[in-house]
Amino acid sequence: MKERYRWTIAFLDEYVKPGTVFPDLGYGTRLFVAEAAKRGGIVNAVDFSESSLVATRRAVETCVPDAKVTYVRADVQTGDFPSSDVMLAMGVTPHLTDIEAFIANAFPRTRTILCQFTDPHDWASRVRQTFSVLDVRG
Repeated sequence: MKERYRWTIAFLDEYVKPGTVFPDLGYGTRLFVAEAAKRGGIVNAVDFSESSLVATRRAVETCVPDAKVTYVRADVQTGDFPSSDVMLAMGVTPHLTDIEAFIANAFPRTRTILCQFTDPHDWASRVRQTFSVLDVRG
């Protein structure tokens, strides 16, 4: 987990500069939305969950009050969201029902992407599938 965090911060340091259009797809902890905003990115926080969007808005307003963040409710597999210079999709793949649709929808919208692919049969994915309260897709 710490290594993934370091890689992601290094990615943001290299690619997110003032004015960089940057979506974080299915952003989870909200941490990287705030980190991209701190670097001057024009951030699109994209998630299908309204409660995640609300929680992220609150966290970002507290942490980076002058951030340029747009909150987009969309299914990253099929929904519409803005194109970008750089894109992040960390930890979203276990929640997808159609990885091919995600790739076809998200990847053409950017020049550079950092995407962590997690096997849907991985132990954490199986736990989420077993205990529906942990599965954000319901």
